[in-house]
Amino acid sequence: MTSNVKLDAPEAGKNSNDHLHFRVNWKLQDHSKGYAIGSANPLFLEPQFGLGMPITSAASTPMQREGLEAAIAADERCVKSDHYLLKSTYAIIESNVLYAPLPPPVPGGTHISMFMMALKPTSRGTVSIMSKNPSRLSTTRP
Repeated sequence: MTSNVKLDAPEAGKNSNDHLHFRVNWKLQDHSKGYAIGSANPLFLEPQFGLGMPITSAASTPMQREGLEAAIAADERCVKSDHYLLKSTYAIIESNVLYAPLPPPVPGGTHISMFMMALKPTSRGTVSIMSKNPSRLSTTRP
């Protein structure tokens, strides 16, 4: 099985970023209160909950400058005031509560999930499609 090339985009797949993340599924103590998709809560029948991720807010955790300076010093042996990581304050972790469990799915509105992701990439690289055959895996070069 092969597919035809639809678009010549040589920059596609370059500068791919990996982000450390983890998720936790929580079983609700009383799922009859309607806190999750799949429950009897009519709010979850609204069209916006059928599109994208079922999240209504995100919390960001900023990186403390002192801890960042200590990490830079450990890696580079000195900390320069113009170091690119010290030029601004930015969020380092994003936390989201989803009104549904992440895979594996659990039906019936009995579970929710928490998803946390590191916002600074842990690696950069390139992802390439080496064949027109869709059953062949892509190649990743970190």
